[in-house]
Amino acid sequence: MLTLSKKSLSDLRTKHFLFAMNLPRKEIIGLLKKFAPSASSEALNQLIDTGHYTVRGDRETIITPGMATKKLVLIISGSVRGYFYNNKGDEKVIFFRPKGYFAGDIGKIFYNQPGKYTFETIGRTELIAFDFDTFKSACINTKGLTTLLTGIYEEVIYTLNNRVENMITLSNEAYYRELLSKKPELVKTLKSKELAQFMGINPVSLSRIVHRIKNKEVPQEMLPDKTV
Repeated sequence: MLTLSKKSLSDLRTKHFLFAMNLPRKEIIGLLKKFAPSASSEALNQLIDTGHYTVRGDRETIITPGMATKKLVLIISGSVRGYFYNNKGDEKVIFFRPKGYFAGDIGKIFYNQPGKYTFETIGRTELIAFDFDTFKSACINTKGLTTLLTGIYEEVIYTLNNRVENMITLSNEAYYRELLSKKPELVKTLKSKELAQFMGINPVSLSRIVHRIKNKEVPQEMLPDKTV
Protein backbone atom coordinates (compact mmCIF):
# COMPACT_ATOMS: atom_id res chain seq x y z
CA MET A 1 0.00 0.00 0.00
CA LEU A 2 1.23 3.50 -0.89
CA THR A 3 1.75 5.68 2.20
CA LEU A 4 1.98 9.47 1.87
CA SER A 5 3.67 11.76 4.34
CA LYS A 6 1.58 14.49 5.94
CA LYS A 7 3.33 17.09 3.75
CA SER A 8 2.73 15.08 0.54
CA LEU A 9 -0.90 14.54 1.48
CA SER A 10 -1.30 18.24 2.21
CA ASP A 11 0.32 19.18 -1.13
CA LEU A 12 -1.98 16.73 -2.95
CA ARG A 13 -5.08 18.18 -1.29
CA THR A 14 -3.92 21.74 -2.07
CA LYS A 15 -3.33 20.81 -5.73
CA HIS A 16 -6.77 19.19 -5.97
CA PHE A 17 -8.38 22.23 -4.30
CA LEU A 18 -6.72 24.66 -6.72
CA PHE A 19 -7.69 22.45 -9.66
CA ALA A 20 -11.32 22.45 -8.51
CA MET A 21 -11.34 26.20 -7.90
CA ASN A 22 -9.83 27.18 -11.26
CA LEU A 23 -11.63 24.69 -13.47
CA PRO A 24 -14.34 26.31 -15.66
CA ARG A 25 -16.67 23.32 -15.27
CA LYS A 26 -19.82 24.84 -16.77
CA GLU A 27 -17.95 25.87 -19.92
CA ILE A 28 -16.30 22.46 -20.29
CA ILE A 29 -19.61 20.66 -19.81
CA GLY A 30 -21.14 22.88 -22.49
CA LEU A 31 -18.34 21.99 -24.91
CA LEU A 32 -18.68 18.27 -24.18
CA LYS A 33 -22.44 18.36 -24.65
CA LYS A 34 -21.90 19.35 -28.29
CA PHE A 35 -20.62 15.80 -28.81
CA ALA A 36 -23.13 14.12 -26.47
CA PRO A 37 -26.25 16.27 -25.93
CA SER A 38 -27.98 13.59 -23.85
CA ALA A 39 -25.10 13.09 -21.40
CA SER A 40 -25.87 14.18 -17.86
CA SER A 41 -23.88 16.94 -16.17
CA GLU A 42 -23.12 14.54 -13.32
CA ALA A 43 -21.54 12.00 -15.66
CA LEU A 44 -19.57 14.70 -17.47
CA ASN A 45 -18.33 16.10 -14.15
CA GLN A 46 -16.99 12.66 -13.25
CA LEU A 47 -15.21 12.51 -16.59
CA ILE A 48 -13.73 15.99 -16.13
CA ASP A 49 -12.23 14.89 -12.83
CA THR A 50 -10.06 12.36 -14.70
CA GLY A 51 -8.39 15.17 -16.68
CA HIS A 52 -5.80 17.83 -15.96
CA TYR A 53 -6.66 21.50 -16.51
CA THR A 54 -3.87 23.81 -17.65
CA VAL A 55 -3.32 27.23 -19.23
CA ARG A 56 -0.54 27.61 -21.79
CA GLY A 57 1.04 30.57 -23.52
CA ASP A 58 1.62 31.15 -27.22
CA ARG A 59 3.50 28.45 -29.15
CA GLU A 60 3.95 26.05 -26.24
CA THR A 61 4.35 22.36 -27.07
CA ILE A 62 1.68 20.17 -25.47
CA ILE A 63 2.14 16.84 -27.30
CA THR A 64 5.38 15.42 -28.67
CA PRO A 65 6.11 12.34 -30.85
CA GLY A 66 8.09 10.69 -28.06
CA MET A 67 5.38 11.08 -25.44
CA ALA A 68 4.63 7.79 -23.68
CA THR A 69 0.97 8.46 -22.89
CA LYS A 70 -1.92 8.65 -25.35
CA LYS A 71 -2.73 12.27 -24.68
CA LEU A 72 -6.09 13.72 -25.71
CA VAL A 73 -6.80 17.41 -25.07
CA LEU A 74 -10.01 19.40 -25.17
CA ILE A 75 -9.43 23.02 -26.15
CA ILE A 76 -11.40 25.31 -23.86
CA SER A 77 -10.06 28.55 -25.34
CA GLY A 78 -7.41 29.44 -27.89
CA SER A 79 -6.33 26.96 -30.56
CA VAL A 80 -3.80 24.24 -31.36
CA ARG A 81 -1.88 23.24 -34.47
CA GLY A 82 -0.38 19.82 -35.21
CA TYR A 83 2.61 19.28 -37.49
CA PHE A 84 5.40 16.88 -38.42
CA TYR A 85 8.66 17.01 -40.37
CA ASN A 86 8.94 15.17 -43.68
CA ASN A 87 12.02 13.29 -44.95
CA LYS A 88 13.54 16.56 -46.17
CA GLY A 89 13.18 18.14 -42.75
CA ASP A 90 10.38 20.46 -43.87
CA GLU A 91 7.63 21.25 -41.39
CA LYS A 92 4.12 20.29 -42.50
CA VAL A 93 1.02 21.55 -40.69
CA ILE A 94 -1.67 18.86 -40.76
CA PHE A 95 -4.08 19.80 -37.97
CA PHE A 96 -5.71 22.97 -36.76
CA ARG A 97 -8.05 22.57 -33.80
CA PRO A 98 -9.97 25.58 -32.42
CA LYS A 99 -11.91 26.11 -29.21
CA GLY A 100 -14.38 23.34 -28.40
CA TYR A 101 -12.58 20.53 -30.22
CA PHE A 102 -10.27 17.68 -29.26
CA ALA A 103 -6.67 17.27 -30.40
CA GLY A 104 -4.31 14.30 -30.29
CA ASP A 105 -2.08 12.06 -32.38
CA ILE A 106 -4.67 9.83 -34.08
CA GLY A 107 -2.26 7.01 -34.96
CA LYS A 108 -1.00 6.74 -31.41
CA ILE A 109 -4.42 7.13 -29.78
CA PHE A 110 -6.40 4.71 -31.94
CA TYR A 111 -3.76 2.26 -33.16
CA ASN A 112 -0.99 2.53 -30.54
CA GLN A 113 1.50 3.50 -33.26
CA PRO A 114 4.64 5.52 -32.43
CA GLY A 115 3.82 9.21 -32.14
CA LYS A 116 4.39 11.28 -35.29
CA TYR A 117 2.98 14.74 -34.63
CA THR A 118 3.88 17.68 -32.46
CA PHE A 119 1.01 19.81 -31.17
CA GLU A 120 1.48 23.35 -29.96
CA THR A 121 -0.75 26.16 -28.77
CA ILE A 122 -1.49 29.32 -30.71
CA GLY A 123 -2.03 32.27 -28.38
CA ARG A 124 -3.12 31.86 -24.76
CA THR A 125 -4.85 28.50 -24.63
CA GLU A 126 -6.84 26.73 -21.93
CA LEU A 127 -6.82 22.94 -22.10
CA ILE A 128 -8.00 19.92 -20.22
CA ALA A 129 -5.77 16.93 -20.95
CA PHE A 130 -6.81 13.31 -20.60
CA ASP A 131 -5.05 9.98 -20.86
CA PHE A 132 -7.05 8.48 -23.74
CA ASP A 133 -7.26 4.97 -22.29
CA THR A 134 -8.66 6.38 -19.03
CA PHE A 135 -11.00 8.66 -20.98
CA LYS A 136 -12.24 5.80 -23.16
CA SER A 137 -12.79 3.50 -20.20
CA ALA A 138 -14.76 6.20 -18.37
CA CYS A 139 -16.97 6.76 -21.44
CA ILE A 140 -17.65 3.05 -21.88
CA ASN A 141 -18.33 2.32 -18.20
CA THR A 142 -20.32 5.44 -17.27
CA LYS A 143 -24.00 5.53 -18.15
CA GLY A 144 -24.73 8.16 -20.80
CA LEU A 145 -21.14 8.73 -21.94
CA THR A 146 -20.87 6.17 -24.73
CA THR A 147 -22.43 8.71 -27.08
CA LEU A 148 -19.64 11.15 -26.22
CA LEU A 149 -17.00 8.81 -27.57
CA THR A 150 -19.10 8.21 -30.70
CA GLY A 151 -19.58 11.95 -31.17
CA ILE A 152 -15.84 12.58 -31.01
CA TYR A 153 -15.12 9.83 -33.55
CA GLU A 154 -17.78 11.20 -35.91
CA GLU A 155 -16.41 14.74 -35.74
CA VAL A 156 -12.85 13.61 -36.50
CA ILE A 157 -13.98 11.50 -39.46
CA TYR A 158 -16.18 14.27 -40.87
CA THR A 159 -13.47 16.92 -40.51
CA LEU A 160 -10.79 14.84 -42.20
CA ASN A 161 -13.14 13.69 -44.98
CA ASN A 162 -14.28 17.25 -45.66
CA ARG A 163 -10.71 18.49 -45.82
CA VAL A 164 -9.58 15.78 -48.25
CA GLU A 165 -12.65 16.39 -50.44
CA ASN A 166 -11.97 20.14 -50.59
CA MET A 167 -8.30 19.62 -51.44
CA ILE A 168 -9.18 17.23 -54.27
CA THR A 169 -12.23 18.92 -55.79
CA LEU A 170 -11.59 22.65 -55.31
CA SER A 171 -9.07 24.94 -56.94
CA ASN A 172 -6.55 26.56 -54.59
CA GLU A 173 -8.44 29.85 -54.65
CA ALA A 174 -11.81 28.16 -54.12
CA TYR A 175 -10.35 26.19 -51.21
CA TYR A 176 -9.01 29.39 -49.65
CA ARG A 177 -12.42 31.05 -50.04
CA GLU A 178 -14.03 27.98 -48.46
CA LEU A 179 -11.72 28.34 -45.44
CA LEU A 180 -12.51 32.06 -45.22
CA SER A 181 -16.19 31.25 -45.18
CA LYS A 182 -16.28 28.15 -42.96
CA LYS A 183 -13.12 28.47 -40.83
CA PRO A 184 -12.18 32.16 -40.58
CA GLU A 185 -10.40 31.56 -37.26
CA LEU A 186 -7.99 29.20 -39.05
CA VAL A 187 -7.14 31.77 -41.73
CA LYS A 188 -6.71 34.53 -39.16
CA THR A 189 -4.72 32.50 -36.64
CA LEU A 190 -2.17 30.58 -38.72
CA LYS A 191 0.83 32.32 -40.23
CA SER A 192 0.90 32.46 -44.04
CA LYS A 193 3.50 29.70 -44.27
CA GLU A 194 1.50 27.47 -41.93
CA LEU A 195 -1.76 28.13 -43.78
CA ALA A 196 -0.09 27.22 -47.08
CA GLN A 197 1.14 23.96 -45.52
CA PHE A 198 -2.35 23.20 -44.23
CA MET A 199 -3.80 23.80 -47.71
CA GLY A 200 -1.11 21.71 -49.39
CA ILE A 201 0.20 24.56 -51.56
CA ASN A 202 3.37 26.64 -51.53
CA PRO A 203 3.48 30.05 -49.79
CA VAL A 204 3.98 31.91 -53.10
CA SER A 205 0.73 30.49 -54.49
CA LEU A 206 -1.13 31.49 -51.34
CA SER A 207 0.34 34.99 -51.51
CA ARG A 208 -0.91 35.36 -55.09
CA ILE A 209 -4.39 34.16 -54.11
CA VAL A 210 -4.57 36.64 -51.23
CA HIS A 211 -3.32 39.42 -53.49
CA ARG A 212 -5.97 38.68 -56.14
CA ILE A 213 -8.89 38.92 -53.77
CA LYS A 214 -7.47 41.53 -51.38
CA ASN A 215 -9.59 44.66 -51.06
CA LYS A 216 -12.44 43.03 -53.00
CA GLU A 217 -14.94 41.09 -50.89
CA VAL A 218 -12.62 39.83 -48.12
CA PRO A 219 -12.35 42.15 -45.06
CA GLN A 220 -8.75 43.07 -44.18
CA GLU A 221 -9.01 41.65 -40.67
CA MET A 222 -9.83 38.17 -42.08
CA LEU A 223 -6.65 37.97 -44.16
CA PRO A 224 -3.87 35.74 -42.75
CA ASP A 225 -0.91 37.03 -40.74
CA LYS A 226 1.93 37.84 -43.12
CA THR A 227 4.59 36.83 -40.61
CA VAL A 228 6.44 33.74 -41.83
